[in-house]
Amino acid sequence: MILLIKASKVIAFIRLITGSVEIICAALIYQSRSPKTIIRLSTLMGVLGPLALLLGLIIGITSLEEMSPYKVGLILVGALFLIIGSFI
Repeated sequence: MILLIKASKVIAFIRLITGSVEIICAALIYQSRSPKTIIRLSTLMGVLGPLALLLGLIIGITSLEEMSPYKVGLILVGALFLIIGSFI
């Protein structure tokens, strides 16, 4: 149970950091006049979200002890499909 509480705090901190970075990027995009800068920042935001999702899933799943390896594998494969689908 203690491991689960610590994992939830770590996941919340990761989400807080990635959300803050996305807000800063959005403000920079709003003020930017250069299309190259806008595309670079948008790409950063597009990569950061799925990586935070995958990292949060990995931390959360590893903190669960009662899940079978088969279920863990299915969840990770599903998360990878979500990430791949967001780039296609």
